[in-house]
Formats: sequence, structure tokens, C-alpha cells
Amino acid sequence: DTSEVLSRLKQILSNATSYEDTLNASAFLAKLLASSGQYTEAIEQCVDVLANHLGETFPTDIQPSDTLELLDSTLLQVQGMTNEQFAMLPQMTDTVKLNAMRFLTLLCSYTHVSKPSMLPIVSTRMLQLTLQYGLSDDTVVGLAMTGLSLITFLENIQQGYLLTKISSFLIEKSSNKHGLRAKLGAIYQDQSRFYIEPFQAVRETYIDVYKSCMMAGDVESAINCAYHYCLTGLHMGADLNVLRKNFVSLIQQMANHKHLPTLYVSMATSHSYSALSGSCPFEESGFEVKDYKELCDIGGYTHNKFLLWQIDISMHIQHCFFREYKEVYDCGTKYRLGETKRPMELMRLFYEGISALVLARQTQQPNYRVVGEQVIETFKFWVQNNSRWNFENKLLLLEAELHYLNDDLEQAVTAYTASINSANQHKFINEEALSIELYGIFLVENKLLDAGYAQLEIALQKYLDWGAFRKADALRKFMKVISPVELREIRVHSP
Repeated sequence: DTSEVLSRLKQILSNATSYEDTLNASAFLAKLLASSGQYTEAIEQCVDVLANHLGETFPTDIQPSDTLELLDSTLLQVQGMTNEQFAMLPQMTDTVKLNAMRFLTLLCSYTHVSKPSMLPIVSTRMLQLTLQYGLSDDTVVGLAMTGLSLITFLENIQQGYLLTKISSFLIEKSSNKHGLRAKLGAIYQDQSRFYIEPFQAVRETYIDVYKSCMMAGDVESAINCAYHYCLTGLHMGADLNVLRKNFVSLIQQMANHKHLPTLYVSMATSHSYSALSGSCPFEESGFEVKDYKELCDIGGYTHNKFLLWQIDISMHIQHCFFREYKEVYDCGTKYRLGETKRPMELMRLFYEGISALVLARQTQQPNYRVVGEQVIETFKFWVQNNSRWNFENKLLLLEAELHYLNDDLEQAVTAYTASINSANQHKFINEEALSIELYGIFLVENKLLDAGYAQLEIALQKYLDWGAFRKADALRKFMKVISPVELREIRVHSP
């Protein structure tokens, strides 16, 4: 019973007679609060310990200009430092600073989920302590999260990527490799690598991190890693039949080691999985599956921004694949004033861009065109400056829809074809199927029924190969409307 444990912990803290007892009980209390979804309270607990026992204070009102200035000054301190130069730093021996790094790591984890604006303040302080007092096991967290902050706040992708690579170097060099992987895996799932390296290659590293977490006895971090393996699999077009097994394994682990935040984000992600495949991985779990509204309510009162974000991304996937474009556009409204800085945010933006361009063509309303063209500019930047592998096929499909909107049909055909080829080459079967489907619809709408129908048949088979059986069934019904006589029999699995 969490409430009973919380009550006992607070009693221990009030009666603690030693400095070490106070810190240990405080750390455990923060972890317990976070595992039950009480992130605001967990952050307050860590901040209180850091201020009252460890001499580390943080501003209550964080201004964006202060954050940018802090990141700039930190970057100047570390710019040009190599893996070897970091590895040659002395070991941290100051007990107070070692304990401060311990609580700063916890604070990184909780602010990353619930208060992202505070993350750069925390992570750069860890890096400054490392440069001043030496290396500790928690240095790898400070490096990785400062790297992520450089990317998300300064848009300095190359330097942010280099800092996270230094973090990885220190982990692999350490005799405590599995423990350090687990420590970082609780917070950070190699996010900076998604900006540069192929999605599929980065996803496969989660297997090694998961094994390390289990070897280190850190089940909570292992579960978090298993969730991200499922999440990225859905976005990258992993075989949905295999992904179901991954989900079921994750759910079984959560049943044995309840961690509510991971349980709720898994439910959010499973909704789009179920919509596409026709199969719910939670159906035999014994858990009561929350719908989107219930999950939004939970995310709201627990201040879990990561959960709310995953709900929106799941809804974008679901609505876009089923051509419910207005729902996608409306869901994305809240994000349009912000800048896109995370790889997974680009996935949401991709679906929003497709939806906006189709709506612009269908309604001739200029607001949709503006959003679609802005999305294209964002993807141009990412393809030119970061990863052609991850983003080229998406850009080409967006451009195809823009050409169609502009009534430039010849260029549209070229872009659709290029998008299909790029998705196939870069192993995104989900987006290959989507591109072929949209190309087929384009041909049908332009009176090329036979050619369009042939493309839709190919898309149908691609959806079946992916394991998206419910989506395939929906496409098959659409094809019957177009040409009820000529539809040849392609078997669709009935869940």
C-alpha cells in the first residue's frame, strides 16, 4: 500500500537521527512519490533536500533567457573537450557533492517528465559540479541531459550529440557499466542519437540497456526501457505481430512491479496499436484500460507532461492512418506556437502536416496550407542538417501532397514515387504503406482508376505485411466503394 509506505517514510524522516538516514529516506520517498505519479511532490522533495542539506538551490521563477544564458556559458566550458579529457578528470570525493549529484539525478528524471523548463538548470549544475569536483557515477546523467538540453533549447544538435556520446563512452569504459546504463536508462533513452543515427539502429540498443538494467537489479529502469522499445517500434514500423509480444511482456512486468506512470503511457500507446492491428495487448492483463479522456485527466492532475504528449501522439497516429484529418489538425493546435525539437515530436508533426495539406485541398482554407507549408520547411531543415535516413521519405510525402494541392500533378507523381522508394529503402514499412495509399487515392481522384486501384492493392498488402489488420480492413472497405466488382480477394486477418 503506497499511502501506508509514504506515511511510514515520513515518520522515519521526522525521527531520523543521522545525516545518512535522512538522505536515504528522502531519496526513497522521492522515488516512491514518482512511481505513484506524484511528480510535483517528488520534485519538491528533491529540491528541499538539495537546499536544506546539500547547499544547492534553484530559482523558483525560471526565465527562458536565464536558461539560454546558462546553457551558453556551460557550452563554453565543455566545447572541444574529448572523451579522453573527460575520462582523465579526477574522481569526486566530496561526500556532500556526491550526495548532491545523487539527488540531482533524481531531479533530472522527474523534471524531464513533469517540468522540462527546469531540466537545463539541473543538468548543467551536474556538469559544473563534475568539472569542479571530479567524476561520479551520476556524471553520465549530467552529460546526457545537458546534451539533450542543448538540442531542445539551443538547437545545437551537433554539440548536444557529442556530449551524449561522451556519456556513452564513460559508461562503456566503466567497470560498473551495467549500473551506469541502468542509471541513465531510467531517464534517457538515447534520444540525441535519434537526431543523427537511423531510428532502427538506436532502437536495437534498448535491448542491451534492458539487460543491463536487469543485471543491475533496477527493474523500474528496465520497465521504462521496455516501454520505449515498444513505443519506438510503433513509430518505426516494427512488425505489429512481434510488437504485440513485446507489449505483453512489458505488461506482465508491470503487473509484478507496479509503476503507474509507465502503465499509463503504455495504455496511451496501446490505443493506436490496437486501432491499427485490431488487437489489444492489455486484453488478458487484468488491468482496467483507461481511455484517452481518463488518461488525459490523470496526466493533468499528476502534471505528467510526458503522458499528455504520448496521448496526443497516439491520437495523431490513429486519426491520420484512418484519414480523420480534422481530428489530427485539432489535436495539434496546442503545439503550433512552440518549436519542434524532439525526434518523436517530428512524428507528430508529420501526421499533422499530411492532415493539414489534405484539408487545405479539400476545403481551400488558407490556414491549413500555412500549417502544411511550415511543416515542410521544418522537415527540409532536418533532412539537410541531421538525418536523411529518418526524415527524407516523410519530407517527400509532404511535398507530394503540396504539389497535389498546387495542382502540379506531374511533380506530385514524382514526389509520391520518391517517397515510396525512400520509405522502402530506409525500412519504414508503415510509412511506405501510407505513401502508397495516398498515391493510390491521388490517382483515383484524378480519374486514373485502374492505376490508383492497383496502388491501393499494393498498400493493402503492405498493411497486412506490417500487421495492421484493422487498418487493412478499413482500406479494403474503401476499395469496395471505389470498385466493388474488381476487388480481388486479399485475406484480412480478423482479430
